[in-house]
Amino acid sequence: MDIDSMAEKVAEFSMEDDDESIEIDIIPDESTNGNWDQRWALVGRFVGERFIRLHEMSQIMASNWRPGMGVSILEISPQRFLFQFAHEADIRRIVEGGPWAYENHLLVYERVADGVNPVEVSLEKAAFWIQLHHMPLGYMSGIVVKRIGSKLGDIMELDSNNFTVMLDITKPLKDHVVLKIRNGGAVQNHKVTLKFERLPTFCFRCGLIGHRELFCRRNYEADNGEVPRMFV
Repeated sequence: MDIDSMAEKVAEFSMEDDDESIEIDIIPDESTNGNWDQRWALVGRFVGERFIRLHEMSQIMASNWRPGMGVSILEISPQRFLFQFAHEADIRRIVEGGPWAYENHLLVYERVADGVNPVEVSLEKAAFWIQLHHMPLGYMSGIVVKRIGSKLGDIMELDSNNFTVMLDITKPLKDHVVLKIRNGGAVQNHKVTLKFERLPTFCFRCGLIGHRELFCRRNYEADNGEVPRMFV
């Protein structure tokens, strides 16, 4: 049999073999990743242009978090990390205590839902504490604060003058909102300033998280490089 005939036979065999899938049953005890426990796992990534080294980052984050039952950190795909805790109390404290950062790079994280592949989780939202400044007298109420927060994102917690909100970090942050106060037929606009707590690496020129204004792409929108800031 010549080489061309052999190649045709191999091709025929491959095509026929592909028609039938091979199914193999695996039980959890046979997994090579026996320490993986979805109940107390976070998946996350750090927002920024810096390459994150697993060993150094793991030491710093474990030191900052100080989980009572420990934490193990794995890199499950390039620059995507799995944070495996051992108790609900530890992971809940971390989730509720954010935002967290490493070397001023924001950690965007999410609890891994049952049956979900952590590699496929979309990591584009993060929670921020926001303080409200220059609120008009008489309007510092939970109802007004909730309406402000809901315009920005998904509210997680609030009180009379600040709130935690889940924001899409692929979009520019806002530095203020405008309250339209209606009194009869008159409308008065009142600017309320937003102050972010523990804000990580951030660009005051474009409002995005993950880089500083020196490296902002908006610098190239003007010939002289002088593009106005979104934040002051």
